[in-house]
Amino acid sequence: MLERNIGEGINESLSICTSTAPDGTLDIAGASFDRYSTGLEHSCVIAGAISLGGTAKTTQTKFTLQDSADNSTWADYTDPFTNAVAKTAAIVDTATAAGYGRLAVNLSNARRYIRLLCHQADFTVTASSTGQLTGLIIRGGGTNYPVGVNPAQ
Repeated sequence: MLERNIGEGINESLSICTSTAPDGTLDIAGASFDRYSTGLEHSCVIAGAISLGGTAKTTQTKFTLQDSADNSTWADYTDPFTNAVAKTAAIVDTATAAGYGRLAVNLSNARRYIRLLCHQADFTVTASSTGQLTGLIIRGGGTNYPVGVNPAQ
């Protein structure tokens, strides 16, 4: 069947949104999402953006996809296709342009819950900064509900 409505094939989730960019001393964990509620999608795109509003500072960060079986113990997710941690390349914001980055991820080995994390080690600034940091997970592709889970009931 030919899909004509992309909205029926994807689920988007705002995982990180903060009005103050971190200073590199704290990890920022986004909201988590239960993949059972949407059918254990096989793939996703993680996207992140940072903007300091035209200040004369340079900021760089990366967004990492994490997964969890119980929604409390988290680990960086390794994409089985690339055999690498699912992390965006460096996203750089300068005085003249906001930063944006994205990464396609194979979710076939991901556990029940997923979220984005901005690791403190991946965040660098040239001076104290404030601005906006946003992370988005767009889930899609084929779905498989686990045995005994039927959200239509």
